[in-house]
Amino acid sequence: MKSREPLIVAVVAALLFASAALIVYFIVRPAHQATVTISGLELSPTPTNPPPTITPTPVTRDAASFPITITDGVGRRVAINALPQRIVSVGPGLTEWVFDLGVGQQVVGNGASDVYPDAAQNVPQVGDERNPDADKIAALKPDLVILSDNATARDAMTALAGKGIATLLFAPADITGVIAEGQALGQALGVSATANALGRAMQNRVDAVRAKVGGQSKRPLVFYEVDASNLDAPLTVAPNSFVASMILAAGGSNYVNATALAQPTPGSDNLDAALAPTQVISGSLVAVSLSDLQQRPPDIIILGDASVGITADEVKSRPGAWQNLAAVKNGKVYPIDDALLHPGPRSLDGLEQLNRMINGE
Repeated sequence: MKSREPLIVAVVAALLFASAALIVYFIVRPAHQATVTISGLELSPTPTNPPPTITPTPVTRDAASFPITITDGVGRRVAINALPQRIVSVGPGLTEWVFDLGVGQQVVGNGASDVYPDAAQNVPQVGDERNPDADKIAALKPDLVILSDNATARDAMTALAGKGIATLLFAPADITGVIAEGQALGQALGVSATANALGRAMQNRVDAVRAKVGGQSKRPLVFYEVDASNLDAPLTVAPNSFVASMILAAGGSNYVNATALAQPTPGSDNLDAALAPTQVISGSLVAVSLSDLQQRPPDIIILGDASVGITADEVKSRPGAWQNLAAVKNGKVYPIDDALLHPGPRSLDGLEQLNRMINGE
């Protein structure tokens, strides 16, 4: 019996050592490894998500410039008492600006359509740019809120002001307004130097497009398709829309101009109803009759509905008069990512793409 004691002690010691090693392993193991094999025994612990890591803000922010008063995009003077640390931005372009300015880590809420950059998808949603939810916004305890201007946003702004929350409204009408928006946001976020550098780079790109447009002999007529669910009355953009301003800046002529607009009639929001040749559907959308497209054929068709699967081939296969439109017969039907035509930093990419399409590059 005594001769076996050393063996038993050795076995017990080995088991204790293996147990200790196993415990230490699970304490220090990499978070991504889920399966371990020790002495032929496979263990599959329940994976756990590592705690979120916080990295330093990638820009230097100027806290000393606060308190500050900002003029927002609709001319309101808004006081911001201290460097914002909890920001809610609602609107794709606005959220893109905050991230481009290097302050994305301070975003605690945004809109349902604010999906760029990818990091913007990891914060709570508080409605969308047309319908921001003031209660959800206030619950996040922001010290600065940035909204796209509309009637609902103004109601939200009033409610938030009652809680002492500073709110900025923006609604740039064109690419120049987008650059100005970035400058104002740079001031509001304490990153004016970054905003100024981005603004100069954007202006250089705008100037390059303008130089090319200045050399054009004529402006082609551009039909920007928003929705052609009703092939007899496809939707396009109104002349006062941001997209129309981009078409103009890129060297084209928007299909619908101010003098072509008919007065809205009862039932005009029903696309199956009889429509005038050109009919206002909403503030920024217009329905154009197919007969109008035949009588005044566009030189170029740009597919703003490409994001829902509409292609040039699909347009070519449409029945009747569609196949006889000059833009279709001449192969001048181009898809575009409509996200590039929201007012925001990436709208410069959209402007350059439009310019290449219009110039046939």
